[in-house]
Amino acid sequence: MTAQITIKRDFIIATLVCILLLGITYVVVNIAVHYESSPPVMMIEGEYKQPREGATGKEGATDIPSWAEGEQPFVEESGRDFARRVLDKKYGPKNHPTGPGSEFSKLKKYADRHFK
Repeated sequence: MTAQITIKRDFIIATLVCILLLGITYVVVNIAVHYESSPPVMMIEGEYKQPREGATGKEGATDIPSWAEGEQPFVEESGRDFARRVLDKKYGPKNHPTGPGSEFSKLKKYADRHFK
């Protein structure tokens, strides 16, 4: 009877170890795949682009989400990189729509048109 209990306990422990290792492998592989498909953008932080004087309306693309007001693109940062950085900070990596009229589109236009 004791031998059966020991075998069952060992089997359960081995099964749990396998499940744990599979879970760790899954997480590591997903992290690697994520960074292969979208490498982190290197930015020199600290220096921001300056707004254009008198940029209003469509020309200035000032129609951005209220939560993003005050955000500015860094020098040498494209509109696309700016929109990704701001949205990734708010929603997490690649967790936002990018189609016409989306927050991504508005932020991209804002960075491209509103700043020198």
